[in-house]
Amino acid sequence: MPPTDVQVSVVGIDEKSGKSKLKIKPIRGQVIYYDYGTKVSQNSPEWDVHELLETDEMQVSFLCVDKEGKHETGD
Repeated sequence: MPPTDVQVSVVGIDEKSGKSKLKIKPIRGQVIYYDYGTKVSQNSPEWDVHELLETDEMQVSFLCVDKEGKHETGD
C-alpha cells in the first residue's frame, strides 16, 4: 500500500501582512503534524485539518500519520 502524504494548497494571501493561508489535507492518514523549517516528527505540534494554516514562514513541513496502521508514514 502507498505511504501517507499531505496535500497543501494555497487558498489565499493577505497582501497587507504577507501571510499565506494554506489548506492542509491528509492523504491515507488521519493526523497531521507540522513544524517550521525542514524537521517535523510526531513530537511536533498536531494540526487540526479542519482549520486553515496562516503563516508568513518561508518553509513549513508536514507529516501525515495513519493511526489505523494501514499505511506506512511517508516522508
